[in-house]
Amino acid sequence: MRNRLHPYRTTLARYARQVVPAVVSGATAGITGWLLTFLVHHL
Repeated sequence: MRNRLHPYRTTLARYARQVVPAVVSGATAGITGWLLTFLVHHL
């Protein structure tokens, strides 16, 4: 049972390793853009 689950887990880890940095950078860009817009509208 453990051997059957192992390939799925490695695929999931590989997928997470590619997706997580993209999500983090995207979220950072989104928050930065929102903050800039907020500052510009309240200055």
